[in-house]
Amino acid sequence: MYCSKCGERQPEHASFCSKCGTRLGASKPQAGPAARGEEKGQAKGAPRVFPSDMLSKDKPSASGGRRHYDGNRYAEPSRRMTFMRQKWVPPVIALAILAAAGGGYGWYEHETGSAAQAAELHEAASKLALEGDYPAALDKLARASALAPQHEGIRTDRTLVETAQSAQKGLDKVSGLLDRGDAESAAESLSAVEQLLGDRGEPLFEPEKAQAEDSRERLSVLNMKREVEQLGDVDALASRLDEADALSGGDAKEVRGLIVAKIVSVSSARAEELLQSGSFDSASAVVGSALRYAEGDSALTGLQSRIDSERKAKEAERKAAEAEQKAEDARQQAAEAAEAQRQAEEAADRARVEWAAEQGEAEYAVQSFYDNLNMQNYSGAYNLLGGRWQKGTGYADFAAGYADTYSVWIDSISSARKDGNVEVTIGITAWEDKDSEMQYSTYKAVYQVGYENGTMKILSGKGEKTN
Repeated sequence: MYCSKCGERQPEHASFCSKCGTRLGASKPQAGPAARGEEKGQAKGAPRVFPSDMLSKDKPSASGGRRHYDGNRYAEPSRRMTFMRQKWVPPVIALAILAAAGGGYGWYEHETGSAAQAAELHEAASKLALEGDYPAALDKLARASALAPQHEGIRTDRTLVETAQSAQKGLDKVSGLLDRGDAESAAESLSAVEQLLGDRGEPLFEPEKAQAEDSRERLSVLNMKREVEQLGDVDALASRLDEADALSGGDAKEVRGLIVAKIVSVSSARAEELLQSGSFDSASAVVGSALRYAEGDSALTGLQSRIDSERKAKEAERKAAEAEQKAEDARQQAAEAAEAQRQAEEAADRARVEWAAEQGEAEYAVQSFYDNLNMQNYSGAYNLLGGRWQKGTGYADFAAGYADTYSVWIDSISSARKDGNVEVTIGITAWEDKDSEMQYSTYKAVYQVGYENGTMKILSGKGEKTN
């Protein structure tokens, strides 16, 4: 049996509440309530399991243990008041008791109705709270508390709902911060909510705790996304894939997709750079590495096809260039050969011209030699002789050798190259005095003519008489 006003549990047959003194009603059970399974003093329609049990029954307490409930929210009374039946009651006292009972009957009926109404509000508030409608639940709890201000269960549940409402507001704030991408503020607010929830095990807090876990994962996802945006290395990005796989289904798929997309982006940019520089093998290796994480990605497979195509085109271009270079080398060699031939011919022409000039000059020197002898200009003829000849034959001896020669005719003259000089062969007829008798004699003479100190000289010579 429980007090209809304060809810304190009372011993059977007690007439007044041992805590607040409220009259508990008749000591004997009534037929109607007993048939409905109600206890003495329990408000009509009041639940046997109080609403606070609905919010927290059979859940871990803050101390880590589990609460024990005996079908209501209230502890055993610390003291009991038991009115024992006496064998006799003085008439005066009996009359006083009857008078008091008659005067308090109306008050008892009022209190009983208030308790039942408070219990109904309490139960409705508990259901609303479990449905997440905290403002409505708090409104009903406030009304229930006004009807039963001493009801400890109402006060307890009101505190629980206020805590849940505060946690929910905090989680709503966290959700808004996460939507805006403010990871730092979201982390701070979420930590405050998690601290408020602590290790509470009441059913009331299960939605908030689940939402807090979801928010924590959303925060992890947000931080991972921001980190991925900053990374530019494929190996570093790939290492984050395992972290992404540890997330729940949808988040794991989203983050994995983000990481894979970043790997594709980074790898494509790097491969493009290598492709532009003609490093086809390196570009292909970069794409192949990225395809391990983004198998079948159209952008990567398209890039790989372009690399292969440009590699083939480059190879064909290289071969064409090599062929062109060979042709150019052949043309150059032909041109060089032609130039060499031309130069050789020019050299030969120059040599022929020079030789012809040298021959002419050599023959002219020989002719001049005999012209000077005809004019008896022996010094002029002597000066046409080379140094070695002059050294071997003095001028006087030279002049004396031609004293009997009056004139000389050159009948024939020819020249040829020999030992770097010009060999001039002549045939002459001389009119000379032989034993005081003038006669004609023919001779053949061969001279070696060449340059000496830049001047054509008759270096040596010999002759023989032919008749």
